[in-house]
Amino acid sequence: MADGVFILHEDDYPLDALPAAMRAAVEDVKAITQAPLALIVASALASAATACQGLADVQRPTIPGAVPLSLNFVTVAESGERKSAADHFFFAPVAQFDRDQRAEFELNLRKFQTDERVWRVKLKGMERNLQKATAMGDPTDDLEELLRAHHDAAPKPPQRLRIALSDITPAALCGELEVNICTAVLHSNEAADLMRGRTMGNLPLLNRCWDGQVIEVDRRDKTKSAFISGARLSISLAVQPDSFEAMSQGRDEHARHSGFLARALLSFPTSTAGKRAVSEWGHASDLSAAIVEFQNRIRTLLEFSFDRHSQGVARQVLTFDDDARRYWVQFFNQVEAELKPDTGAWCSIKDFAAKAAEHAARLAAVFEVFQDPEACKISLKSIQHAVGIVRWHLYAFDRHLGKGASALRVKENASALLQWMQTKAQSQLGGGCRKYTRRELLQFGPRAIRNAASLELAIEMLVNERKLICENTKRGLLVHFPFDLRANIFGAPASTPWSKEMNGFTPCLSGLDGSRGLSSDDVRSFIEVDHTGKQDFYN
Repeated sequence: MADGVFILHEDDYPLDALPAAMRAAVEDVKAITQAPLALIVASALASAATACQGLADVQRPTIPGAVPLSLNFVTVAESGERKSAADHFFFAPVAQFDRDQRAEFELNLRKFQTDERVWRVKLKGMERNLQKATAMGDPTDDLEELLRAHHDAAPKPPQRLRIALSDITPAALCGELEVNICTAVLHSNEAADLMRGRTMGNLPLLNRCWDGQVIEVDRRDKTKSAFISGARLSISLAVQPDSFEAMSQGRDEHARHSGFLARALLSFPTSTAGKRAVSEWGHASDLSAAIVEFQNRIRTLLEFSFDRHSQGVARQVLTFDDDARRYWVQFFNQVEAELKPDTGAWCSIKDFAAKAAEHAARLAAVFEVFQDPEACKISLKSIQHAVGIVRWHLYAFDRHLGKGASALRVKENASALLQWMQTKAQSQLGGGCRKYTRRELLQFGPRAIRNAASLELAIEMLVNERKLICENTKRGLLVHFPFDLRANIFGAPASTPWSKEMNGFTPCLSGLDGSRGLSSDDVRSFIEVDHTGKQDFYN
């Protein structure tokens, strides 16, 4: 991976930047699930961050104070892209750790219930003795001291530690972090409900967790209010495009404006659906050596984290060696220089770009701790690889949320509409032409153009590209979709593009895919948009 080279294509994830053991596991999971690579890597890194964040923090060069190793990942993909399958491999040790903690909790709970009954019996006896002594006028100092000591020795209920959290309210999340400040992960493979819920409505809480700030928990009973210090929380979410658009580009844009998305590593992987042909891969119950090694390493890191935490050992603070320090500072300054208003490469995503160097520092620290739980230095190699990954995410963030995102969405919507029209034309070959009103297009067309603005922009782009033809009639605006261009309906030779004017409009010059047609039959498909004029329609 060349230093300083930006990734030009979103699917070209810098896989070589991952530590060798992690990369091998990712490659094997990719072979099994055939899920998008960026989705798989996000799952692996989220698992690694969850296991490492309890062991260490990282000190960035030139900036006072250490920050957590916590990482947030948001993967935007349709349902069915097999994130659950990927998480099954990478989060298996986290799930097993939680199951073991639950089993231990249940044993401790039964012991507590017995101890509490014994304690209450003794309490009643002490209270009776104190009442008798008081009634008889005898000294009660010794009895009172025994009663105080007994209260101080009351058995405490066991606390169930959970790492993986999902479908949880802010109050419940605070409760979990109050019990377990060592390490936790907010995890959801289908995060639409979570996005609409109260947890995502309290994004500042999640931001404070990422920042490593103290969390103040106010409760109605002030005696139960608390300050949570040192809690570590990573986030791994999969969000469908519609839900993501609502939270990042909708009327409120709350996820963007709150700073939550700036604290997340976003990816928008290209779907692999339709290309995931099954091939033989060992036995269904077998796991590759690389996957087993990854899972064992995560388990070891988790156990080490909780052992050190239970012993009161503070987290190790990683610092940069001299070469790594210079490289990080160079990257920081490069990104900062591109934040200039209007002209900077990252000026339209300055919220995320301003945190790019911190993302890189955290990633590099995770790489070091993943390979050595007692690491204390970040090497040049680790920060170079971390920067390569962050640059990829800079590109993804800019492509989907930056200044070029609107034009890209129009292009994608136009493509979806054109494909939908082609499918409809094919289905109408034997049944004549069908005319659609604007309302029908908004209701039954591709999901992406089911709002007036998106529909208008998509049609306008297709008309400008001469892939559709618009004609004003008394009945409204007709959008002519020439399905077959090899033997077109205007009588032009099969080898000649359309060129003559027909009733005031110019026919399309190319097929859906740049070809001259798909069949030998003459087909004309009309779509009628309920509208009074082209000028108003586009303005």
